[in-house]
Amino acid sequence: LNFIQFTAITLLFQFIWPPSLLGTLEALGLFGSGFSTFISVDCLMSDGTNPKPVYVDAIIWAAQPLLIPFIAYFIVALSKYYKGTQAFIACRSRRMSSRRSVNDIFVRGETMILDGDLSIASGRMKDESMVDTTQGHATYGVGLARASGVGSLSSIGLALGRSQAEINTSTISMSRSATVMSEIESYKKVKAEKKLLYKYQLATCALTIAFVLYCPILLAALKLFHCDQIGENRVVLNADMSEQCNDSLHRVLMLALGIPMAILCGVGFPVFCSYLLWQNQFRLREMKASDSRSSNTFESQIQKIKLMPLSLLHSGYKPGMIWCEIIQMLRKLVLVIIVVFVDVGFSQATLGSLTVAVTLTIHVAWLPFEDTICNICETLSQLVSYLVFFYIQVFSSSIAFGAILASFILGFFCFMCYLIIADFIKKNKISGPV
Repeated sequence: LNFIQFTAITLLFQFIWPPSLLGTLEALGLFGSGFSTFISVDCLMSDGTNPKPVYVDAIIWAAQPLLIPFIAYFIVALSKYYKGTQAFIACRSRRMSSRRSVNDIFVRGETMILDGDLSIASGRMKDESMVDTTQGHATYGVGLARASGVGSLSSIGLALGRSQAEINTSTISMSRSATVMSEIESYKKVKAEKKLLYKYQLATCALTIAFVLYCPILLAALKLFHCDQIGENRVVLNADMSEQCNDSLHRVLMLALGIPMAILCGVGFPVFCSYLLWQNQFRLREMKASDSRSSNTFESQIQKIKLMPLSLLHSGYKPGMIWCEIIQMLRKLVLVIIVVFVDVGFSQATLGSLTVAVTLTIHVAWLPFEDTICNICETLSQLVSYLVFFYIQVFSSSIAFGAILASFILGFFCFMCYLIIADFIKKNKISGPV
């Protein structure tokens, strides 16, 4: 996701891209630039309308955070419906297989009954003779007991047997009540766990949507602050040269939307994510330690559910490297600032390559991911970004190098998709049907 968003921002550089590389970057921009790729405000509005498209675009993006809870609720409800459908299909398949097995057992039983009729008939005489013999021995025993006068002992034994039966009955009832109480407690735990899981699933989905919308909202906010001077007395908005800066509408939107969006999104969101990681860093280490010990207690499951919203920020990283995702957010923040406030494409590429060089050096020095494949993929993604900037600086006139770079980016993207799909299939095979 970081690579796709970074590539989508690179598409906004003031540079004439070759057709092959432009198509590749636009294809990746579909996944990284949010709804602005599908809906263009400039195309929907005419030239003479007020307010200007740049202001409408800022208003739309400022309203996006208000829609995050509703979008998260819709996605979680859709996920629950999908899981319920999968569970229903699995239950129905199990019932059908059990019916088939019962039919097979019934057919085998009928065959055994037909084959065993002769053996039952031949053994019936033996059973009757054995019953007669047993009855004779029983009659002899009763008569012997009466003759020896042990009837009282038999009555005492019968009373003791009845008392023992009552004790056994009370023990069985106590064990049944204990079983019922344990089932009630387990049901309460499962119900509480499901309720808590639904709550933190909403929080996880909302944080993920905010992470995706981080760059587009910040870009729309910073565009309101970039003005260029034309002549001696005219200052216009860089995003729309027909709109004059510092007029009444521009000041109102800059104060009402631009400053809050820039502070809350550009600075507040990384600070908020850093605070969440700092507050839960010891719990995250305990969770990773319990995962290594394969602990599956109720308390550990509740702890995992509570830390679910932070999975986007710490998942896959080593215990001491959970801050690396904040560095990625700062890298995107720097690149958005470069795109908005630097007008020359060569200067943008130079500053972008310096930013990637710093983050690439940090990544190679730390290797923050637990999996080696993830470290390799992150290294390759940053190298691809650096090659794009290097192309702007050195090979901007070479169409052949642009085609080679586009092929390399597409190959890397397909490789990443293959790894994601393979990991998804592996997890589903291990966990089984939901």
